[in-house]
Amino acid sequence: MDAYLEKIWVYVTRGQDVSVEVRLFRLITLTMALLCIFIVFPTNIIQDLSPYLNATIFAYGLLSAFFFVHSCRGTHCVTAFYLVTLVVLNIAWFMNAGSQGSIAYYFLAAVLYPLIFFRGAKWSLLFFLLLADNCILLLVEHFVPRLITPFHTVNDRLIDLSSGFVISAITCALVFWMVMTTLERELEERRRAEASLVEGERTLRTLMDTMPAAVWWFTPDGRVQYLNNCFRETFGYEMGDIPTLQQWFERAYPDTEYRRTYTRGRSEALAEAQERGTPVPLREAKITCKDGRLRHVIIKTQLVLGRTVEIMTDITEREQIHDQMLKIQKLESLGVLAGGIAHDFNNILTSIVGNITIAELLVDPEQKAFVCLNQAEKACRRAAELSKQLLTFAKKGDPVKSPVQVAHLLEESLSLSLRGSQVTAQLEIAPDLQLTEADEGQLSQVFNNIIINAAQAMPDGGSLTVAAENVILATGNDCSLPAGEYLRISFTDEGTGIDENAMKYIFDPYFTTKVGGTGLGLASSHSIITRHGGSISVASPPGAGATFTIHLQACSGTVVQPPVAEEVPLHHPGASILVMDDEEMILEYIGNVLREYGYAVDTCSNGEEAVQRYRGAVVQGAPYAAVILDLTIRGGIGGKVAAEQLLAIDKQARLVVSSGYSNDLTMAEWQQHGFCAYLSKPYVAADLLKVVGRVVSTPPSTESR
Repeated sequence: MDAYLEKIWVYVTRGQDVSVEVRLFRLITLTMALLCIFIVFPTNIIQDLSPYLNATIFAYGLLSAFFFVHSCRGTHCVTAFYLVTLVVLNIAWFMNAGSQGSIAYYFLAAVLYPLIFFRGAKWSLLFFLLLADNCILLLVEHFVPRLITPFHTVNDRLIDLSSGFVISAITCALVFWMVMTTLERELEERRRAEASLVEGERTLRTLMDTMPAAVWWFTPDGRVQYLNNCFRETFGYEMGDIPTLQQWFERAYPDTEYRRTYTRGRSEALAEAQERGTPVPLREAKITCKDGRLRHVIIKTQLVLGRTVEIMTDITEREQIHDQMLKIQKLESLGVLAGGIAHDFNNILTSIVGNITIAELLVDPEQKAFVCLNQAEKACRRAAELSKQLLTFAKKGDPVKSPVQVAHLLEESLSLSLRGSQVTAQLEIAPDLQLTEADEGQLSQVFNNIIINAAQAMPDGGSLTVAAENVILATGNDCSLPAGEYLRISFTDEGTGIDENAMKYIFDPYFTTKVGGTGLGLASSHSIITRHGGSISVASPPGAGATFTIHLQACSGTVVQPPVAEEVPLHHPGASILVMDDEEMILEYIGNVLREYGYAVDTCSNGEEAVQRYRGAVVQGAPYAAVILDLTIRGGIGGKVAAEQLLAIDKQARLVVSSGYSNDLTMAEWQQHGFCAYLSKPYVAADLLKVVGRVVSTPPSTESR
């Protein structure tokens, strides 16, 4: 039976997604059409009832079928069908024994119709119309009984009442079944919808928990309803820590003034967005985590389904990288300036220190003037060290790398830098410490700077712990370095530590907290380590000393031992020397020194003139014994290009490169460019004579050229 009724239900809906009222209307019209045409009409013929009544019943069946078809096509004449039904019931009342017949049952069934299909005033009007119609029919029957057609026999009345009761019961049962089935279907659909909602919320929470951003939402009254995993991991708070929005504000923004400013701006932005119907603009905030750390985030706020959803993107690391990039760019800009200043400074120092050394040779060591000259020479050497630090920032200060034993450099730096101090060193070197590819001189400079700073931070003595070990850095490490094998070198002192404000500028050039400090030590150290492809950082808990940590890439290989220099004569009287430099005072200084020791000296101010003079000497069959070339010439050919042209003329040319850019790559790789030796400005007369004497005594090999 259920399967049969289910088929009727499917037929009634016609595969359309229609409301319950429409389904009931179609079922009633279809039922009335079938009952009237196939049951009531034949039964009335058997009873030999009035042909007018039979015609009315048959016409009503056809009209019911008509309303059913029109409903399936989209036109639902609910009110018209109700009025037609009342008209048919009124006609049948008079032709079927009035209140004695079965029409009374049909009126009772008709009462359900307005209850199901109509609401409000229309329902009241139609319901009272039905009651009024029944009352009028009863009154007419009472006062004008001749209008009522009675039954012919008692059996006719019994058949009519029985059939009317059965038909009314069937109609009511169908309607009741329809209502119950619809309710069951609605309840099942609701259960499915609720289950789908729960599953959807579970899926949403799962997706939210896998998001790489902190997500949370709260109700309009400020009750926090959800925190995703990233939120808990980033800030450390659980639901119990921040059950309300106000408690979140108090814990995330503990500074009263900052909290007041932030919440006021937030409220204004939300109000403006709601008023204009526009998205809430992004905001930046610095949130205090549960453990006290500060996280810089971008907050996107959305109003969804009566909730406020906030998505927080942590940009702390990105800001740190950005700050590091700005610092590197600032150092590079300063490097260009510092390199030019240091070059000119070294040229001046070369002339000063050179003439001082000449004066020392001319003055009796017992005279007071000699002491003054000696002090001036020492001052020049200190100035040269300062110039060397400036050159660290220059573009031409690229390190010349080779495999280096860090342990040896650390021992040497500790021995030299802590000599005479009350600081004791604790050296903790891993026995299997790998090599690193570095510029040994620059790396020693970094170690010396850090060790000297540590010693100055402990004037009354203390312990400096220096540790070196092998580490492996993963992708996305805190040092912002590529993944791979590294050496980690740490310097931990027992000083008073570094002030929090000073920590921000600790690696900035010319920033210093020491009286008489230059502010270049740590800045140059940062530049050197960065150019070595490593990182340097500092940590300093309040009052607990400071720890500088360096990471350098590990490498494989062996340490190359420098060749032992052979003893050569310092000078060769009569040898001809060509000197090229764009500084007149340097030309004068070199000429005076070399002439003093018997050399024949020619000078020129640019590379073109040097090539021309050398070519002339070769043509005369008397090439120069050595040529000193300044690397950088303003507005002319420098030493590097001049050397190429000179070697094209004479492959046996003995060339010496000189420059104020002592860290220039050409100075470091002088042999690869065809030079026999180099002179880093500033240099004293003894250095000049030693280099010139060695070059003149040892002809270069053409194989390296």
